[in-house]
Amino acid sequence: MQTAGTYRMEVDAMTQGPRALVYTVNGGHPATLNMGGGSFNLPQTTTVPVTLRAGNNAITFGNPGTYAADLDRIVISGDGSAPAPDFITYEAEAAQLSGSASVGGCSFCSGGAYVGNYGDGSQNAITFPNVTVAQARTYQLEIDYTTSGPRTFYISVNDGPATPLEVNGSTFDSPVPVLLPVQLNAGSNKIVIGNPNSGGYAPGVDSITVGPIVGTSNLTAAITNKTGPDLLRLWQLSLTNAGNAVAQNVHLNSFTLIPTTAGTGCYAKPVLPTPLPLGSISSGATGSLKMPIVFSPLCRDDDTYRLQAIFSANNGADVGSLTSMETR
Repeated sequence: MQTAGTYRMEVDAMTQGPRALVYTVNGGHPATLNMGGGSFNLPQTTTVPVTLRAGNNAITFGNPGTYAADLDRIVISGDGSAPAPDFITYEAEAAQLSGSASVGGCSFCSGGAYVGNYGDGSQNAITFPNVTVAQARTYQLEIDYTTSGPRTFYISVNDGPATPLEVNGSTFDSPVPVLLPVQLNAGSNKIVIGNPNSGGYAPGVDSITVGPIVGTSNLTAAITNKTGPDLLRLWQLSLTNAGNAVAQNVHLNSFTLIPTTAGTGCYAKPVLPTPLPLGSISSGATGSLKMPIVFSPLCRDDDTYRLQAIFSANNGADVGSLTSMETR
């Protein structure tokens, strides 16, 4: 490659049924590419990001646990500016297995294999000795497990106290994910999965994945100020983000006022047309806008109005509402 960076790697491979290719780039951490297909004569195409260095690079394909898909070719494309993945997966069959822990075949597991037959004592465990992250902080740990009936994991990070995690399932042939937050150190970390209790066999483990905590925004709204003359009031609508992620592209989608007493000739009409943009609101921050409202001359100071406001964030993915009784 002319320049170092993250590129797109197209992998053309053939398989009949689920199989996996495990690949390494320049001797780095192995990554698993799970594939499916209906023929060994018809290649299927999958594209993944790969980080390459300037000059020559070595990419090795195989599968240490079972038969790999047949490889046709790879194609590297891009200018090195593709987004790099922010997570990393560790296959259980490539971890350190102690005691009775052993590798078994699993058609729908990542890499075509999983680790089972462990627990029933601390000597039988799965150890991931080199879980590497760039910064010390809380990460999201995904464990892909298999079980038929209720079983319990015990997860220990960097020789800390083990955290029990009860799970359930209906088959050892199809993994399901469970998520939990873990505090990791910058650099290498050790994660041990087992069950120290006598007779307490742990679920099978397909793989673990470490990535950033997936944040969510959580907007709440309130009318926080009212100013101006009686017939043209200026109401301030404030939206506070109580979530742990930025609320992007926030909009006020509708704003309606209905008098609670009919037949008096009183009406209230917002001046500005909706939707109205509020931009982005950071976690813990508040954004606001001022809505001019025209009141008819027959409205009195003690009249009440039912306010209904609809707002959204993250391109409409998150929607909230405010319903309140207000006076002008």
